[in-house]
Amino acid sequence: MSFLAEMQSSIIQDLENTQKEFEQLTRERDAKQDSLVQKKSQIDSIKTEWLTALGRLIDKINGNFGRFFASMGCAGEVSLRKEDEVNNMVDNI
Repeated sequence: MSFLAEMQSSIIQDLENTQKEFEQLTRERDAKQDSLVQKKSQIDSIKTEWLTALGRLIDKINGNFGRFFASMGCAGEVSLRKEDEVNNMVDNI
């Protein structure tokens, strides 16, 4: 009977250790998910600021480009075609 009691105790201890490890991993996962959400928010904020500044720069370049081409009796325009991802943006000249 003592052997069975020791086995049960060992099994219960293993189960408790597994539950503690599971809880710890769950807390770590939740913390990483929270961090990911914060970082995505920061990226979106920086991206918005960057796109605004880029738009102003493109407008300035377009004005100068248009005036230069007009001085030669031609027309010209610079614009930025925005697609879904920043990586897919294209300068149109």
